[in-house]
Amino acid sequence: MAMVTYESLQEQYTKLEVFDPLEIYTNKEAYTELAQSVALEELKKRKVPKQDIDSYKPVLIERNDPEVLKNYLIDLNCFLLCVDSADTVIFYL
Repeated sequence: MAMVTYESLQEQYTKLEVFDPLEIYTNKEAYTELAQSVALEELKKRKVPKQDIDSYKPVLIERNDPEVLKNYLIDLNCFLLCVDSADTVIFYL
């Protein structure tokens, strides 16, 4: 396995959409300080305003929120219970 370096991250991050470095920089729990540092540098190179960086809310944290996941599972179970054997959706109120 190749070692992750500042330069290797820099090379990867130049290929990302703007959303990705924003997500990396603001998602403090999921990424290393090195990854966040390189992401911030990439955002500055792309001239993303500091205000946009500071006000960005990480999406991936919300996607992994246990309460949200629980609701998805409840919705999925409801959907599975509401489909009959002929794959016809049955709505129960």
